[in-house]
This record gives sequence, C-alpha cells and structure tokens, in this order.
Amino acid sequence: FEAVKKCPKEMLNGRTAVYVNAGREPFYLAEALGIALSDGNRAVYMTLEDAENDAELNDYLANAEIIGFDIKRNIHIISRTGLKINFAEDAMILASLADSTLTGIDRIFDAYGLTTSSKYEDVFGTPARPKLPDAAEEARFCCESCMNIMKLYLEADAKVKEYGMENLYRSMELPLT
Repeated sequence: FEAVKKCPKEMLNGRTAVYVNAGREPFYLAEALGIALSDGNRAVYMTLEDAENDAELNDYLANAEIIGFDIKRNIHIISRTGLKINFAEDAMILASLADSTLTGIDRIFDAYGLTTSSKYEDVFGTPARPKLPDAAEEARFCCESCMNIMKLYLEADAKVKEYGMENLYRSMELPLT
C-alpha cells in the first residue's frame, strides 16, 4: 500500500475498486478527503487534491466501470468535488442480495472475513473525539478498505450469479442508486 501523487498507469485498466475517504458523517455532510484504488493485487491512496489534478486518472474514473461500496452515498459525496467517478458496481448491494441478513457494514465485513490492520476509530477518532490521522495510517486504512471492496465484490458477485439474482441486481437494485 502506498500514497501516490499520480496514479500508476498500470492501475488504469481492467477492473478497479474505489474507496472514498469521506468519514462517517451522513452523505450530505461528509466531505471527500481522498480516494484509494485497487485492482485486487495492489492498492494506492491519493489525496483529493492529487486525484483531482491527475488528468489520466480523471479520464479513467469517468469512463471505466468502477466498483464501489455504498455507491449512492459516494455519488453524492463525489458530486461536490472535481472528480467524476462512473460507479457501475456496488459491492454492498451484492452482499445484501447474496445474504439478506447482512444489513450493515460491520455484518457484511464480518461475514466475508474482511478486516483492516487498524480500526476506523483508531485512525480517524470518533465523532466525540476526532483526531488528525497520521498520513501513513490513513493511506494504509484506505488501501486496505479498497482491497476489501474488491474482494467483497468478487465473492458476492459470484454468489448473486449462483443464486440466479443477477437480473434483479442489474434491473432493479443498481438503477435505484
């Protein structure tokens, strides 16, 4: 995992997951601070300013089919930035379709065995006690979260296809975002 000023060219092809670093506030209050990108093998983190200034990255994000988690929230948050991200897949919706008991982020991540080396609160603090994150810890947390999105997408997508619910996902769930 690494923080970069410019996205490596090899990350700008194929399937890519994006994690929007925007805190836990409601979508109408949350502000994007940066993004992490993962192709499933590697992940990089960029501040919002660096991402907005990377023309090749912006072209890719606007035109590729990007995988996200809770893309409705992320679409609202990103709309207030200089980025345009074509979120085409939502790992959260896929996981919820694959198992309807998975109703929250923690349940989804627990069910799929997804973890980060630090808890969100250890990196960013709590609403009552926010803290300025260490840049390396922030990058690592965001990159690990992005790798988790890719892993969740691959596993939940396979289950949704196995259960014959891909049409439901594509024709009903995704259009509602």
